[in-house]
Amino acid sequence: MKCPRTGVDLKPVNIGGITVDISEKCGGVFFDHDEIEKFDQKTKIRGGLLVQHLKQFTPPSLDLNKHINCPKCSGVVMDRSFYSSKNKIEVDKCPSCAGIWFDFGELEKLRNLIPVSAGSYKTGQQFEERLLNSPAYQEYKTALDDNADDTARREKADQLHLFLFNCIY
Repeated sequence: MKCPRTGVDLKPVNIGGITVDISEKCGGVFFDHDEIEKFDQKTKIRGGLLVQHLKQFTPPSLDLNKHINCPKCSGVVMDRSFYSSKNKIEVDKCPSCAGIWFDFGELEKLRNLIPVSAGSYKTGQQFEERLLNSPAYQEYKTALDDNADDTARREKADQLHLFLFNCIY
């Protein structure tokens, strides 16, 4: 695979039993689908080791706004979007394989934003509480209650609740 920023070969590196592909030219790293979850939180040792390893590379001047191709999927342009709702870090994600490219320093920034495991559940509970107590949700719920005989609306509300539950937990 080639680095999507510089075109040099990516180097496979084994960190704690998981192989990721790094660019020694720009300090970027490619994670296959779902691999990032093993590196994202500050408490995950392998993530700290990878961040330290990547710091040794000095990235050349790059246009990070330029769309790049997925290093794994030939010719597929990656989507550039915020990694989380905190809107602090933009990453490149492949719409085909769901792989994620982190440019130099982005993994470290992510690790500083993600709550540690013990706080993740509490954060989810707080989000759910804010959502369920929001005026918009209360208005929606009232509208559903006013149409209690409308089975389709009730099913839609149940689907919404299930969707939100899965997003939070």
